[in-house]
Amino acid sequence: MSFFIEKIIQFIVDQGALGVFVASIVEEIIVPIPSTIIQTGAGFLFLSGMPVDANSIWILFSRIVVPSALGATIGSLVIYGLVYWGGMPFVKKFGKYFFLTPKKVEKAKETVLSHRSIIWAFCVVRFIPILPSVFIAAGAGLIRLPIRIYLWTSMLGIAVRATYLGLIGWFVAEASEAFVPGH
Repeated sequence: MSFFIEKIIQFIVDQGALGVFVASIVEEIIVPIPSTIIQTGAGFLFLSGMPVDANSIWILFSRIVVPSALGATIGSLVIYGLVYWGGMPFVKKFGKYFFLTPKKVEKAKETVLSHRSIIWAFCVVRFIPILPSVFIAAGAGLIRLPIRIYLWTSMLGIAVRATYLGLIGWFVAEASEAFVPGH
């Protein structure tokens, strides 16, 4: 796994914002790749040694936040689509092993679509990097959350996460420079 992560980081270094975009697509589809590595690593790589000014904020958004939000949203559409089209047949055949029934799925859909606060929960859970995004995409696909709502809540939530993870990477880079001998 560390070999794979090293290759992703090198790809980001070589490709810049395009590397963040592509890595974000891949990390949404391949569950074991954590988004925290991509977004925090990009903050570390792209913002290390930079002062807090308009240029560094531009780099944060143009090289980390926007590519992450777009890439992760596009990547999550694979899981969303698979479950959107294949979820109910799966529930009918294997749902009993997961305590799911078509009736429970329909009730969840009605509840989510009738409460705006629950719809925004899809956005908020995207802020939290510990929760695997695949479950969010699968849940949204299973209840057939309208694609427009899914895209906006995903993109906004991932943008918030990418912003603070990019900032963490930047601050870690700054802190590490303070401990490197000769600086």
